[in-house]
Amino acid sequence: MRKLLLLCLFCISSICFGAPLKPIAAMVQRFHEMKDVFPEYGLFEKTSSDLKKYDGILPEYTSAKLSLPGLAAIATQKPQTIRIRFPFNNEWIAVDLYQTNITTADYKIQTDKGYYSDYQKGVFYRGIIAGDNASLVAFSFFKNQVIGVVSSAAHGDINIGKLVLTSNIDQYIIYSTQKLLVDVLLKCHTADTGMHPANSYRQPAAHSPQSTDKCVRMYYELPYHSYVNHNSDMTQSIDWAMAIHNNVSAAFANERAI
Repeated sequence: MRKLLLLCLFCISSICFGAPLKPIAAMVQRFHEMKDVFPEYGLFEKTSSDLKKYDGILPEYTSAKLSLPGLAAIATQKPQTIRIRFPFNNEWIAVDLYQTNITTADYKIQTDKGYYSDYQKGVFYRGIIAGDNASLVAFSFFKNQVIGVVSSAAHGDINIGKLVLTSNIDQYIIYSTQKLLVDVLLKCHTADTGMHPANSYRQPAAHSPQSTDKCVRMYYELPYHSYVNHNSDMTQSIDWAMAIHNNVSAAFANERAI
């Protein structure tokens, strides 16, 4: 029996150490190995709520209250690494995050009235569920809100965001997108016009470089209804777009695409 147990332990260890970590999990591990502390910030308190407006749309969700002092501490201190916990169904999930920069120094925001310079950019993090190297997490902290996404095999895709309620400042909803009873209408793509590349397009020469360290510049355009859905507030609308970009860049970075 003992020999069998030792053999099983050896096989499990071989599997764990043999599988390479994804880039974001590897970075979290590196911070741990450097003895960098992941200070824990208390951000959420589980609350009870009966949101009738979501009947027929989202049958299962977790209500939470955001700690505004905790949010302010992260937004101002901008720690290199953090750990936060949030309630989800009947458990609390801890995530280990490290700070990342998602914009260039010369990024610009433009409206129909010209360049918008009054925006205060948030602080952005990516990481994993503590102890789950196969998971992926992205959190965006702003002056007045936090937006987070968590993805893992055990929990699916979890969204964390502020409830769209009049004068709401700290009431949040946490839910799995797999529980949604309606299709998400958000689309992110270029128009499919059926056009083909011009004949002058040429494949890169064999000696052309296959990689680059230059930034990939991206352009987001928000339709007017997105502005309306965010209380017709410019800052909230830009926060949402920034959080989307943080989520997308984390996913691409984890696949070594950027």
